[in-house]
Amino acid sequence: MYGFISRLLFLLGLGWGLLKRKMILMCKDKTPARCDGHPLYKRGQGEKRAEGLLPYNRKLKLKARELRKSATPQENKLWYEFLRKHKCPFTRQKTIDNYIVDFLCPSKKLVIEIDGSQHYTDGGIEYDQIRTDLLETLELHVIRFTNKEVDNSFDEVCKTIQEYIDSH
Repeated sequence: MYGFISRLLFLLGLGWGLLKRKMILMCKDKTPARCDGHPLYKRGQGEKRAEGLLPYNRKLKLKARELRKSATPQENKLWYEFLRKHKCPFTRQKTIDNYIVDFLCPSKKLVIEIDGSQHYTDGGIEYDQIRTDLLETLELHVIRFTNKEVDNSFDEVCKTIQEYIDSH
């Protein structure tokens, strides 16, 4: 049935986007919200609206996709062992303005960055400060962890993230 509908929409020029929106609307009342506490967030719809408030650079879309495919072991560990199935949905390698953040929780306006050694050069520190300042002007809170923190004290990293989420 869905194959027929998708082919029909494609032939009419409406494409997959409309099909996805229709499917979300059909299922909207049957699926509960996964995260309370943010007026713009509802599963399947609110995440897009909340992110819609943030500036987006379409030119970085392919780079973000590439970064998702070639994530560092520390990013993968945090994603697969904690953030992926968190009750407040996170996205990874998300484009905001002219930057790509490692993880974003739109409902809590939280950005999580995992910093490798390149972030501790003089240029890297300055670049990160400019980037953090921009994200904070967009009312996003940035939490930074080093690769070593994720490797050596993963439970503390998760606890820090959870404490922020619980308090906001």
